[in-house]
Amino acid sequence: MELSFETFKKWHSEIVLFAQIIENDLKWIYAYLHLGDPKQNYDSLIEQKITFGQVVFELRELDAKAAHPFLEDEDYSFLQHMAQKRNYWCHRCALDFVYVADFVHSPEYQETCHKLFRDHERFNQVNENVERARMEAVRRYRR
Repeated sequence: MELSFETFKKWHSEIVLFAQIIENDLKWIYAYLHLGDPKQNYDSLIEQKITFGQVVFELRELDAKAAHPFLEDEDYSFLQHMAQKRNYWCHRCALDFVYVADFVHSPEYQETCHKLFRDHERFNQVNENVERARMEAVRRYRR
């Protein structure tokens, strides 16, 4: 895949943005599904510094009990691995190619671009699904 470094940086930034939004939206969905005041539930998650993995696990448990689950198994499967992917894009991806001379034309950069394309599409799709689920949770459980 031939990808300019400018496009790479744009898609990379979008993945990081999607990850932040997905994590926050999941916390809100959990806050609405959990008994009690959603705002207090959300604030409690923030105060307790609940990890992304913990939120996914707890939300999946609650969502499984719902008559109409908010997210599909396919989305939960991706979410279980999302933290690893996010960490790769935040802390590792550039190291896979940046020290290679004329890296934009290197196989290392091309391989990273393939990963970027695949993950960008999936992060975007899951972000849209989670956003819809958050809006539905607010609609269904507004208290």
